[in-house]
Amino acid sequence: MVRSKTSSGRLAVAVGVVPFLVAAVAHAIGAAPRSIAPGKPHSALAFEQYMVDLGKISPRNEVFARFGFVNIGAAPVTIREFRPSCGCLNPRLDKKEYAPGESGEFLLRVRTAGETPGPKEFRLDVKYDDPAPREVALVFRVDLPEYQVQVRPRALIFYQLGQSPITQELTIIDQRTKPLELEGATSSTSLARVERGDSDFDEDGTLRQRVRVTIPDAVPPGRHQALISISTNDPVFPMLKVPLIIEGPPRAAPARPASP
Repeated sequence: MVRSKTSSGRLAVAVGVVPFLVAAVAHAIGAAPRSIAPGKPHSALAFEQYMVDLGKISPRNEVFARFGFVNIGAAPVTIREFRPSCGCLNPRLDKKEYAPGESGEFLLRVRTAGETPGPKEFRLDVKYDDPAPREVALVFRVDLPEYQVQVRPRALIFYQLGQSPITQELTIIDQRTKPLELEGATSSTSLARVERGDSDFDEDGTLRQRVRVTIPDAVPPGRHQALISISTNDPVFPMLKVPLIIEGPPRAAPARPASP
């Protein structure tokens, strides 16, 4: 009986000590309840889709990808910059600020005549504030068909810094059985003179038609952007458009005010 009482006493002491030890250890390791840290706020600009994949397409003059979005935040969103992987995408927005709940959209446009056939992937990085600075990547994929109309080069760039006119040529290549015919060519700027060039066939029997673009001996200072528009008799490719950039002489630095 004595032995039994001793065991019971020891058990009682142990049971009484355990809560104390648990509390002490918990205090030592910091197990007391803590407040939950606030998570990183979600971005306010939500897109309907972040990738458009058109797959293999039929021959056409242009292809589009539409990207719609909405401001799901509580503060206005300001779109600061579009950074495309290719200048051919030409994204544009009517405005840059969007109130909470307001939606918008823009198109990524690719003129197929400026691209080689095969799978393509284009990327657009959108930078905006909500009011924290944000960035989102959008992707546009398309598989361009063989035997399409091509324009080379994809863009014309002139550096007119001298005293003589400069001429470059655009070559229109049509590998189809019945190639298109050029009907005319114009420029959206009076700084460029556009005229039909010669035509010939390469060693594969492909027709190559040319357009000559001439920049005069003197242009205003700075950069000038325009488009060369080439009309054809083809209903699929009725108008071929090529970006034109003219770099004139540097702008003169503003005069410094005279010292008093």
